[in-house]
Amino acid sequence: MALKLDLKPEQRARIERVTCEVLRLYALTPRWLARYLLTTARDLRRFCAWGPMDCIYDARLLWQLIPELAYRLGEARFLADERIDGEVRCMSDDMLRCQVLMALRNVSIHAYWHSPSAHVFFHEVANGNPVVFGVDHLVAPGPGDWAAQYLGEIALRRGARDFHGKWTPGLGDQGKGGAMGLRARQGFGLKPKRLTCPDCGQQGIPQWMLSIQGRDLRRSSWA
Repeated sequence: MALKLDLKPEQRARIERVTCEVLRLYALTPRWLARYLLTTARDLRRFCAWGPMDCIYDARLLWQLIPELAYRLGEARFLADERIDGEVRCMSDDMLRCQVLMALRNVSIHAYWHSPSAHVFFHEVANGNPVVFGVDHLVAPGPGDWAAQYLGEIALRRGARDFHGKWTPGLGDQGKGGAMGLRARQGFGLKPKRLTCPDCGQQGIPQWMLSIQGRDLRRSSWA
């Protein structure tokens, strides 16, 4: 049974903007994704009531874990209060992945909802999350990895084939009779959006396929 949502035009427009941004971030190299993660964490800290060394998921994620992840992905410039937790800096890549995912699951998301970047940074993992993209670049998921297990269940429910533990744009375009696409809160049974390619003019291309086929999604979003 398909779940149909009656969304307002502005809601649909926001979802499409988030969808395009998620695809753009997925196509980035680790170095440029690192810059995005660090820049966005700094923006979100404006809404964080906790300091750099407070033992709170929010502070740990935005002040220590994300900067450390960005460092390991290639970022080189940091502020004075970033990456100052010696425990985090000494973590193995596997442990850092575990800690980032744990903090991401427990952060007080609604505290940051006034920031436009929060809608992408805290995007539903099953529909593509840039923080998870980052830890996927850093190290492959190991046994018991929360994100891999969660995505595996989603892949099974969506009828996805050849799932290998990481999110890909194709995860939302493989179910029979339609599938749950990138859009947050989009129900099962809905067809993924199909667009016109800006390069060749071909119509009816699934939105995720443009990144797979090597289209440059890093410049600007298009509709």
